[in-house]
Amino acid sequence: MARFVIMTYGSSGDVFPFIWTGRLLKEEGHEVVVIASAYFEEAIRGAGLDCIPLGTKEHFLQLANDPDLWSPVRSGPLLFAHCARVFPQYCAAAESLHLTPQDVVMGSAVTFAARAMHEKYGCRHVTLHLQPVILLSFREFSEPGPAFHWMKWLPAPWLRWIFESDSNPMNRLLTPAIRQWCEAENLPAPRRIFPDWWHSPEHSVAYFPEWFAGNPPDWPRPLLFAGFPLYDLADQCEPDPALEAFLEAGPPPLLVTAGSAMMHASPFFHVTLKVCQQLGVRAIFVAKYDRQVPDPLPPDFYHSRFVPFSRILPRCRLFINHGGVGTVSQGLAFGLPQIVVAMAHDQPDNGARIKKLGAGEWIMSGDWNEPNARRLIEKVQGNPSYRTVAAKCAEKIRQHDAAECVREMMKGLATAEAGA
Repeated sequence: MARFVIMTYGSSGDVFPFIWTGRLLKEEGHEVVVIASAYFEEAIRGAGLDCIPLGTKEHFLQLANDPDLWSPVRSGPLLFAHCARVFPQYCAAAESLHLTPQDVVMGSAVTFAARAMHEKYGCRHVTLHLQPVILLSFREFSEPGPAFHWMKWLPAPWLRWIFESDSNPMNRLLTPAIRQWCEAENLPAPRRIFPDWWHSPEHSVAYFPEWFAGNPPDWPRPLLFAGFPLYDLADQCEPDPALEAFLEAGPPPLLVTAGSAMMHASPFFHVTLKVCQQLGVRAIFVAKYDRQVPDPLPPDFYHSRFVPFSRILPRCRLFINHGGVGTVSQGLAFGLPQIVVAMAHDQPDNGARIKKLGAGEWIMSGDWNEPNARRLIEKVQGNPSYRTVAAKCAEKIRQHDAAECVREMMKGLATAEAGA
């Protein structure tokens, strides 16, 4: 059996798929260690996995509380600068495990410490891509949101030049920190992080299905489409009797969330509340931070700080969410029409894919006002085709065993020679 070292970075939607992966590996008898923010230590250990926590919960909350994190323009540079700061911490944590070429290091595209350990110790390396947008096709460019919509009309060579240039925030903010580490370790340094260190040179895995994302010709090859992980901590959470009573007390409600890390969604929840009252529909608001949700809520509304979506999506009529890929995939898995109210990151692209599928609509959060919210809710609820398409997506997800796909891949990794 092999040892798998999993490095994960981001919010719950980024971390939960790696917990899911770690659990699959442990069930197969492998040793698993997860390196992640201390904010997720309890969830990781609750899944039965060993954890090396980095930083403190307060560090995570400080970043999440920065309004720039949710800006379509400023969020990217903010995250890249943060990745550069924590890169040495991930490297030090991994090196404390005394890695060998028989180990397997895994991470997303932005956990560059996994690639660093591959370069230094010869560990086998797997990049798990959680969102289609992060694979960065220039032949089939993703939906970047209104601030960068002009880029969709540029020829592929121009786009490639922009992203591979030294002035791109990815390269400008990340490359110096990683080059410095490589030079200190007497290792060859990448000229630029993108594209040199963006994908594993050995194994790239898409944690989404091909029918959701397509398969542009300039994505890495080989690329395994494993499917959606669909892990939401349901096995670690006790049922909420008050929520159960609310569900039983009336017709199916709308499920509304702005994401687990969001602290600045008060306008989103206030607008949604007003429109739901106008339309006479019930709703469940899922928001970890209470101050975002109107208080007190009217009787036809319920607020939960956290609830596994797999428990309540089958009992809801419409899913209004921020468009994180983990959230969107849960909605698809349960055949629920969606309205994606995107803010930044991968959210506009995921929303555009939901619309292209015909499983819902999407809009930027800055445009989520009462007229637009009412128009979209009425449109999606009033047209049965959205639910029909969502149900077909759910059937596709049921027919593909993502867990078995990942098990088979990891089995091959565990038995293969390092560097093969």
